[in-house]
Amino acid sequence: MKRTQFLFLVLLLATACSNKIIYYGRTYPPTQTVDIFFRDSDITEPHEIMGKVTYEVTAKRSSDKVQEKL
Repeated sequence: MKRTQFLFLVLLLATACSNKIIYYGRTYPPTQTVDIFFRDSDITEPHEIMGKVTYEVTAKRSSDKVQEKL
């Protein structure tokens, strides 16, 4: 029984340390070209907001790797 509890604790801790992507919005088919904007002022053409992505990340990850993953 103690081994099962130990394995559960290890699994719980491992999943708590992972990076997490949270997306709120509609689902669209995949595309090859994606434009990412960080400020409203960066957008110059008419647009529709598809959704919002929140990526919880540790300080060790570079912003380039985060954008690549998204």
